[in-house]
Amino acid sequence: MNITLSWHQCVPDLLLYMANILNTILNARELSIFATSLKVTSLDKILDDSCDFTIFAPNNLAFSQLSRVNLNFLTQDISLLTTVLSLHIIPGKLGYKDLLKKCELGQQIISIVSIDGSTIDIDLSDGIKIGKSTVLSTDASAKNGIVYAIDRVITPAS
Repeated sequence: MNITLSWHQCVPDLLLYMANILNTILNARELSIFATSLKVTSLDKILDDSCDFTIFAPNNLAFSQLSRVNLNFLTQDISLLTTVLSLHIIPGKLGYKDLLKKCELGQQIISIVSIDGSTIDIDLSDGIKIGKSTVLSTDASAKNGIVYAIDRVITPAS
């Protein structure tokens, strides 16, 4: 007797072994400052498996581009750091294919809402830009979300 399973029958089993979004971030060396900042602000606790998220995670180089004064201010003010990091976390999954579909439908700028209720525009006219930051990598899928690496820290002023 020969039993064959199609690929889609195995997908739920694969999802059981896929890392959740927090572990995906924690395991990415280029996102170590962002990962540490999530822990410091306790935002890591919301990234459990109960909800889906899209994360626009600044890489380590993005944090190094902040002026020394701004970086020191951020690291010493947990409330401000929480506000800034919240801008990078979007409820729900927004995959690269979803963005391409919107672009194909003629939408060059779409608005998304972060976990703190802030509206952020994504410009699709030339790549993917969020404020002044550019998406460096397309979606890295996780069990409960998607992570994009970006080249700048999103701030309330951007």
